[in-house]
Amino acid sequence: MELFEQSVSEAENEQALFVERDGKWISWTWKEFHKETIYFAKALINLGIQSYKCVNILAFNSPEWFATFIGNYS
Repeated sequence: MELFEQSVSEAENEQALFVERDGKWISWTWKEFHKETIYFAKALINLGIQSYKCVNILAFNSPEWFATFIGNYS
């Protein structure tokens, strides 16, 4: 996780993720992406998921999926 935190601190306002939806490109900065991972991690804690427990994420490949994957390890 340290590498992710380092990437965020070094380039927080640079674009990190992109996706095309309805013919329009949407992007997230490293800072926005980091915030999404923290939100997901807090949601897991709020649901009572304990550290080192399995979480299945069933979703299409998307920036949101990647944020949940990283947030699962936060």
